[in-house]
Amino acid sequence: MAFSLQRTDGRIYYKLANLLITLVVAVFLFSSVSEVNGVRLMTRQMNLTFEMGRDATLTCTVHSIGRSRVIWRKLSEPFPLTVGTTRFWPGKKYRVKRNGDDWKLTIKNVEYADAGEYECRVSGTDGVADILSLIIPASGKTHLLPTETTISTTLGSTVTLPCHINNLRKALVMWQDEKGQVLTLRKKTYSGDRRHNVLHTERIQWSLEIRDVKPDDLGVYTCVVSTKPFLTRTVTLREGQPGEGVDKIPEIGQSTGSSPQLVRDTFREDVHVKQYQAVTLTCQFTGDPTPTIKWERRMWTRDGVKVVEDLKTDGETYTLTNAQMEDTGVYVCRASNGSPPPALGLIRVKVREVMTTTTPLPTTTTFDPIDDAAPRAYSFGEVVYQHLGRDAELTCKAVGIPRPTIQWRVDGDHIQDNYKYTIREQQYRHHTLHSALLVKSVHPGNFKKYECYVFNKYGDDRTTIVLAENRNP
Repeated sequence: MAFSLQRTDGRIYYKLANLLITLVVAVFLFSSVSEVNGVRLMTRQMNLTFEMGRDATLTCTVHSIGRSRVIWRKLSEPFPLTVGTTRFWPGKKYRVKRNGDDWKLTIKNVEYADAGEYECRVSGTDGVADILSLIIPASGKTHLLPTETTISTTLGSTVTLPCHINNLRKALVMWQDEKGQVLTLRKKTYSGDRRHNVLHTERIQWSLEIRDVKPDDLGVYTCVVSTKPFLTRTVTLREGQPGEGVDKIPEIGQSTGSSPQLVRDTFREDVHVKQYQAVTLTCQFTGDPTPTIKWERRMWTRDGVKVVEDLKTDGETYTLTNAQMEDTGVYVCRASNGSPPPALGLIRVKVREVMTTTTPLPTTTTFDPIDDAAPRAYSFGEVVYQHLGRDAELTCKAVGIPRPTIQWRVDGDHIQDNYKYTIREQQYRHHTLHSALLVKSVHPGNFKKYECYVFNKYGDDRTTIVLAENRNP
């Protein structure tokens, strides 16, 4: 009997030991799964631009990575470049370094062949990865332009997945879904779905339009350019309010040096000149290396269509030697030096007509207060036309004493600086404030009426500007 009890006690201890081991393993596994599930990708720069010959650094930010590691891979290559902090790719072309949550991949002495998309994937997870685009605008070479990599949309709406390409030449453009199925080639649709369409309203644009979005449309799409090597732009389509909840903010990358900055102290935003006289427009920029400055002119036709004229002039100054009435318009000085982002200055030129002695001078009334006064609002154009996927700029000014405050509104909501909007202001004289609202990467939901609301302690005023789609090539 005692022998039987002893055996029974042994089995109990054995079972308890197995149970304890099972619990320890379960706790370990649970903690490992929680650690993986807690991984968060917080990469900020998805589009990075570098000049040839420089070292390019791509940064992938991962929170709560735990025991996992980041694996870097170029999407056009079958094998990884690095695993953790170990370089797998032979040679010294690539270098990887971890600094806290940042995993940095450095590509030495970049060449045109290095352009493309690079994936940073968290090991041991299913689909936890970011895709970063390395853009190398080599002279005359085909290259992709920075665009949004995550697009939010609502079911039933029409959405545009951007793909903008410079110097396409003889290369072909194709869109694929995440299963590798060909949706479009050039401007022709091969998916058999009439809701798919290629938007090619301007030379650089090869965007994919999807009408009446359905749940099955959500996912990852790739724009492929048949260069050697291939160039790709991956865009994720997800459900959400357009322009809201975008977790990947596209920005131009940073290279060595400093980006151009407009010197405001010497910059005149409004220039008035009499007919037949000469005037010199000046834009000065700082930056390392010294920026290259090009000039262009923006004009509006009677139909409200904006036309951009290349003035074929480089340098800090542009001179009108014999100003004519048709020279009135907005002149743009644009500076770039390979260290993004580029910078620009807008100069509004007004040519005043010189009357003959036999013609009476026109009487004009200009609001130019010298004492306390409620503000007045003025807009530079009632309608602004822009293509889908491009940036649009709306401008207005307020005049009053004390100098008014300007607020931009849309649908009754106050607009603030964020990933979608940038507001720039410039004070002029003692009573005037200019404000420019930049709407980035315009999508169909941005075509609305925008209100410029101005106020000071003596009153308020407002003016509206309509942002409309430019359907001309």
